[in-house]
Amino acid sequence: MFVQEFIANPFLINERKFDIGVYVAITSIDPLRVYAYIRECQVRFTTSMYQQPLNFEDTSRYVILGDSYTSIWQIQAAETYLGGQQITTDINRRRILNAILTQYQVNIDEMWRQIHEIIATVVAKTQWKMIEACKKLGLDPKHFFELFRFDFILDSEQKVHLLEANMSPHLSPRPNIENLSMYQHVLYDLFQMLRIRERFLKDDSELAAEIKYKVSDSDLQTQLIQCGECLAPIDCAGIRCATCIQFGRMQLRQC
Repeated sequence: MFVQEFIANPFLINERKFDIGVYVAITSIDPLRVYAYIRECQVRFTTSMYQQPLNFEDTSRYVILGDSYTSIWQIQAAETYLGGQQITTDINRRRILNAILTQYQVNIDEMWRQIHEIIATVVAKTQWKMIEACKKLGLDPKHFFELFRFDFILDSEQKVHLLEANMSPHLSPRPNIENLSMYQHVLYDLFQMLRIRERFLKDDSELAAEIKYKVSDSDLQTQLIQCGECLAPIDCAGIRCATCIQFGRMQLRQC
């Protein structure tokens, strides 16, 4: 049985609950080394709108279950930043979320500070348990790594709550193929940090397939908050609009 505290006052975007998934890597237990992935994050919305008073006969209004969720680019609030363009796997969820929450007067710097503080606190408090587990298994706590995904929810008072922390999180793009690029980047950066890549290459030559992981379309995009502030997108020019998600993104890539 898995039990979670129900947050009665969730922060809603277009009347939907959402959670934020942050990928975290531990590369050593003793000494403790922990890295949070800040390039991207998972963002999942409920498949139905939140309802008050609560009606648990339809849990889709309150609970996000596995791969059954609404993606952030399907939310009306995201239309300002997407401009109706066809979704690709290189649209950055974290940037869209930051832009939307800023529009809702959320202090996103404080939100991410809370998230990172919770991650640090949880890992620090469980360090001794992981050390003991390594000893029982005959493993060296210095030579250890594990990938986690910490899931969070924001309440109406802009307080962050930890929902759960998953070891070896689901990284298959099926059935949500739009997650493929994010998962590839998470794994590529993890393997780079662990220097696993070097074990498979005889020299320092770069594989052609690696280029898209080092610099993807989402890395070239203008901050979406700036795109939302643009008053005349049809007439705009310059590097800021050449890298806008709505206009000219592929044109810049071709240059």
